[in-house]
Amino acid sequence: MSVTQLKLQQLNYFLSAAKTKNFTRTAELNFTSQSNVSYAIRSLENTLGVPLFIRRDNEVILTKYGELFLPYVENAIKNLESGLSDINRSSNKLSGTVKIGYSYVFSIIEIPSLFRYLYNDFDQTDKKIELISEIAHVSSDSTCVDDMLLSGTCDLGITSSRIRDGIYEQKIMKQEHVLLVSKDHPLAGRDKICLSEVCNEPFILLDGDNNQLGYYKKMFECEGVRPRQLNSGLDWLQLLVQVAAGRCLTIAMKNDYYNQNIEMIELDNPMRIRDVFLTWPQNRKLSRAAKYVKDLIIDYYSRL
Repeated sequence: MSVTQLKLQQLNYFLSAAKTKNFTRTAELNFTSQSNVSYAIRSLENTLGVPLFIRRDNEVILTKYGELFLPYVENAIKNLESGLSDINRSSNKLSGTVKIGYSYVFSIIEIPSLFRYLYNDFDQTDKKIELISEIAHVSSDSTCVDDMLLSGTCDLGITSSRIRDGIYEQKIMKQEHVLLVSKDHPLAGRDKICLSEVCNEPFILLDGDNNQLGYYKKMFECEGVRPRQLNSGLDWLQLLVQVAAGRCLTIAMKNDYYNQNIEMIELDNPMRIRDVFLTWPQNRKLSRAAKYVKDLIIDYYSRL
């Protein structure tokens, strides 16, 4: 005798009969007739050459051979079910495109390391997910991350702006804002400074995101001053070049700036610390891929 002579249906009936101790109940559970179950069990016993059950009036009891055979059948069925589950997962790989919206202030500081973490997870777990960056800017139709979420331009958002109705939010971190000056500026070397001390200095405040620009202006307002602001129209990298060249000062998120001619000064301002949120829309259901990325981002920042 070889295992090729065993039939999976016979093994299923044997396993079910061992649990129910009744051929009729086994037939009901397997949507077949009692005679089919009896025939399958007899065929299995003939193939094995030993009796598996002792048959009584309305009950069947495992013989010593049946007791011996039972754990092997249970393990075989369990392994087959595990194999089917693995095949189903493999043939139904999580895939898709996920668009993440954010303002310029996150484009250098947060997004590269976050995307690296996400793609590393996709590679390790065999996810076929592609990430697309969507940057909010006043020169486009979407002036802030909320606009992009509500319009469907992006699936998820990273923002420090006030969250509007119709959007879910999850706080993921805090950001500190600092004053950026060139290293040869007279203020360089200061540990801390108030904006009231520098209100006559030329400022260029990033106007990439309406809410971000408004927040910077309120930082001045809370000290009762207004900045001497130059016209901007610059993106984030262009702004850093202007600061490094000594043309202006700016406020930005605290970070290790790569340009060696930029220095950070801590702001003595009650608004220097700001919450950052992961956001997603209430007016539509996230795709499986977007939901996976959402949960992964939350996990990433919780670890940090």
